[in-house]
Amino acid sequence: MYRQSLIVWVCFLFVIPFSSATEFKISSEDLVSGQKIELIGEWWFEFGEHLSPEALTSAINQNTLIKVPSPASWHDFLDQDKANPSLHGIATYAARISFDSLTDEPYSVAVPFINDAYRILWMPFGQPEQAMVIGESGDWQVGMINSREDLLYPLPTLKDALLVIYVAKTQSFPGGIREPIALQNTIDAQNMRDLTTFARALMMGAILIMSIHYMVQYFHWRKNISLLILSLICLVMFVRSLGVSGYTDLILSYFTPHHFVIRLRLEYLSIIVGPPLFWHFIQSLLNEYLSKRFIISIWVYTLTFATLAMSIPFYLMTKYLLLIQLHLGIISVLVLYSLLVPVLRGEPFARLMLAGTGIIVVGVLNDLYASVSDTYHIYLIEFFGFLFLIFQAQLVGIKLNETVNLAARLKSEKQKLEHKHDRVILEGQLDHLTGLYNRKAFSELFSLTWQSAMISQETVSIIIMDLDHFKEINDTHGHLIGDEVLVYTASLLRSQNLRKGDFISRYGGEEFVVVLPDTHLEDAYNIAQNLRKAIAYGPAYQDEQISLTITASLGVYATIPKEENYQHALAKADEALYKAKDNGRNCVVSLIN
Repeated sequence: MYRQSLIVWVCFLFVIPFSSATEFKISSEDLVSGQKIELIGEWWFEFGEHLSPEALTSAINQNTLIKVPSPASWHDFLDQDKANPSLHGIATYAARISFDSLTDEPYSVAVPFINDAYRILWMPFGQPEQAMVIGESGDWQVGMINSREDLLYPLPTLKDALLVIYVAKTQSFPGGIREPIALQNTIDAQNMRDLTTFARALMMGAILIMSIHYMVQYFHWRKNISLLILSLICLVMFVRSLGVSGYTDLILSYFTPHHFVIRLRLEYLSIIVGPPLFWHFIQSLLNEYLSKRFIISIWVYTLTFATLAMSIPFYLMTKYLLLIQLHLGIISVLVLYSLLVPVLRGEPFARLMLAGTGIIVVGVLNDLYASVSDTYHIYLIEFFGFLFLIFQAQLVGIKLNETVNLAARLKSEKQKLEHKHDRVILEGQLDHLTGLYNRKAFSELFSLTWQSAMISQETVSIIIMDLDHFKEINDTHGHLIGDEVLVYTASLLRSQNLRKGDFISRYGGEEFVVVLPDTHLEDAYNIAQNLRKAIAYGPAYQDEQISLTITASLGVYATIPKEENYQHALAKADEALYKAKDNGRNCVVSLIN
């Protein structure tokens, strides 16, 4: 069990008042006034048999039945059975209910979900021949067909009655009456259910509309992956709300008797997949850099875990709910890290995200407690989730507005860059030997690229390459052949099919620089490796007398610009280059901010 059975008994001894005589004395005035009277206390109990009304009455008179707390899982008070570790089986619950006076107001018994199925009897106390079936849900004899949640059964008026519940559990874990059975004024209960149903339907409709809205926005703005993720989060919340509200059971019951199993698997799937989606949403919205490999590994782990959870037998899935909670803990650490790092950097948008996360955290903690409690079963994640989605909608709106403004600024910066590019060419700021940008042109172009990336908060990657032992080529074969090697290297650099915004410069002597805007470290590292292999592959110079093969060392650095001066980034790339030389040359070393 998720906690020791001692906790359950302490709750009943010190927190929850109950009748030691398994009799609930009900005030008719309370029922008429609309109060919901929960039957929390001791019930008669018999495990392994559905006692007939006659046998039950006889057992009560002879005092041969045990008394157990309700609500509570019967795993808390039954002895463990090695032959039946999940304690599957049938049982009889009974409680005496007496009213201080008869009333003309109709009242009903409100039954929450009972694992796995049940039948309810109502009879005058001590008169088993007048027992009547009030209602049932699922296959109450063996429990192979699951019951539905939160049902209401009208009760005939009796002054002194016995409420009997036959329970059957063969699939899930744990078993028993784990949520309070209650008596309630029928009209008031039905009005409250209608109001709750309307509110939930309204909320679920809004969530579904938000999911469609964000998906449409994503198709118009595909670069903004946060819109797609938020649409999927809305969809997960919609599926979760369908399950909690009982609509999933209602829909699936038309197609399969095992609607509860399917519904609960879908709910667990939403619990497993939802938090990683939220974490990925934070990453995309705050532009936090994490390698693609790490993000993919988190999703591989999540989907593997989800597949295992969906494929194991149902009773094991409900028994080992703690593993799902552990999964939530792991993802929560990632979420906290992804939020605290930008908050500590002083980013105001991250503080808003942290405040919004507090809303969903309250809902998650409430539902986690409700899922393992025998006395508290109020699930609020759908309502807190709806508030969270409204909050996130505001943040996404702010972000989209910033993105639109940023696009205009980027367009202006791009035009300036293109004009500058044209001016550089017109002024002849190309290296006379290789035809690449010279150092002066590099400084101007890189400055504009740096400023543009600082506005858009995109990653800029820098590759600095140095030909290994180039001085020996000049000393041995002469500067003319050395120049031919430089021209050959420049042609290889141009052949890498770089994007229009990327540019290459001869930085000095045998040193070259490649600047890659909007490129993460992993991609820049792969480009550098391809360059290194291409240079080492063929002869850099060949005539009738000699054939020269060369190698190169490369340093790679990636960062999101945070300050005007870009010299620090060049120094870091140069540092990576020197590490490559120290590692024996002909290799690539990368650094990240």
